[in-house]
Amino acid sequence: MTGNEDGAHASAETTLFNMTHLGCVVPPNADTYWVGDAGPGPSYLDAGGPEHPYTQRTSSWCAHNLLHMARIMRDNPIPPIGNTLEAHGGDAVHTG
Repeated sequence: MTGNEDGAHASAETTLFNMTHLGCVVPPNADTYWVGDAGPGPSYLDAGGPEHPYTQRTSSWCAHNLLHMARIMRDNPIPPIGNTLEAHGGDAVHTG
């Protein structure tokens, strides 16, 4: 994500929260973004975004946590028991 930091946070929170409603598991620090100068200017690559220490640090945390969570889920999947419509009478109506 690029743009201002508040926009990046809002995009990440909405996207990641909605992913959990679709059954995805979201590890900590699962977002990374670059906040360049506001307005017209150089692109992420032209501005040296990939070499920026913040970008490198948050991308590293993101990759580490995604891989770690994938290993956890591979070895300990969430069982479907209790997480199916059949377990709750088959009613697909969303009331929340």
